[in-house]
Amino acid sequence: MEKILYFFVIILAIKFIINFSRYWRCKNYLAKYEEYLKNPDWKFVQNSLQIVELLKNAGIEDSVVTAVEPIGFGQIQSSHPSVFDNLTTIREDIVGLVLLKFHKAIGVYRSRMLETINPIYWVELAIFLPKHILSYLGVSPESTLIKIVQVVYWLVATTVGFIIGLLRTEIETLIKTWLMSFAP
Repeated sequence: MEKILYFFVIILAIKFIINFSRYWRCKNYLAKYEEYLKNPDWKFVQNSLQIVELLKNAGIEDSVVTAVEPIGFGQIQSSHPSVFDNLTTIREDIVGLVLLKFHKAIGVYRSRMLETINPIYWVELAIFLPKHILSYLGVSPESTLIKIVQVVYWLVATTVGFIIGLLRTEIETLIKTWLMSFAP
């Protein structure tokens, strides 16, 4: 039983450390970005790929801005540049979106760190485990498949819990006997 407890504590610690690291990196890159806006240099440009990966990991999606420029002879050109691809562009609309995305990512990582120590989060995760797994695999949270699998999961978990409650001593004896068969 102690080993199981240690296992869960290690999982909690790893989750907390990973999200703390991402939170700290995000705050650090935000400070570097604000410095870059005051004094552009190549050092910040070298970090742009890591910044985009950090933002995407937080679930922050890329967005586009509309750019309209005169090209001469009464003609204009419109384009829709990606914010992530133009992270180092110092245009007011892009800078505003980049700052917004940084602050959203910081909030996401702070929230994930707090989830680690929140028992309600872990209870909810256990109750809705199939939904989380299938959503991770790309199944839409609104799909009928998730709802069916979730109901089956609840029925199986309730049945197993009921059986364990009724036959606890028999199950413990069976497990001890089985484990002792492996002992030298």
